[in-house]
Amino acid sequence: MTSHLSSHIGSRIVGGKYIEPNEYYPFLVGLAEKINYYGYYYGPFCGGSIITPNHVITAAHCFRNRMDKEIVVLLETHDRKHPRSKGGIIEVERIQQHPDYRNVTHVNDIAIVTVASPIKFNKNIGRVCLPTPGSDVTGRTVRILGYGDVQFGGLSTTRPKKLDTTVIPLYKCRKAWGRQIKSTQLCTYSDGEAPCQGDSGG
Repeated sequence: MTSHLSSHIGSRIVGGKYIEPNEYYPFLVGLAEKINYYGYYYGPFCGGSIITPNHVITAAHCFRNRMDKEIVVLLETHDRKHPRSKGGIIEVERIQQHPDYRNVTHVNDIAIVTVASPIKFNKNIGRVCLPTPGSDVTGRTVRILGYGDVQFGGLSTTRPKKLDTTVIPLYKCRKAWGRQIKSTQLCTYSDGEAPCQGDSGG
């Protein structure tokens, strides 16, 4: 989870830049609901990262009031209005939220999505490189990717965006948000830019 130092708690990218089709993020996927009241429809509500041919890591809070069978993983989709093909859409077998996830504080806000059929890796689809356990990234620039709102309370983007932001020390985050922020969470700061609803999990 990334927390932004402002009065808004968000999870889509406000500001940032659009990811160009030739940029290489082979691990980035969209998580979408395949059915709504109007019929068959793919509408990403969160992002995720491929960690194995059978698994995607994302945020646990993405699945509040959603059933496993209603979720699909969108692969290699640069414009969420137009998934590339049925080969880029994979059904979900199950979703496992962290057993100690807390919705109010977002502690342990992690979930593993197991796909119904293996993801076939190629030059455009692959796994993310995970950090070494115990790595300290304080003060480093990190990149957030997502499909979320382009402004707080506004419309969401149909194309993924990126935002470079800086990881700040825990004490600064707690100064803004209080003791609810745990040592297992990351806080970032960007001047006038932030993740927003829908960027979660990316």
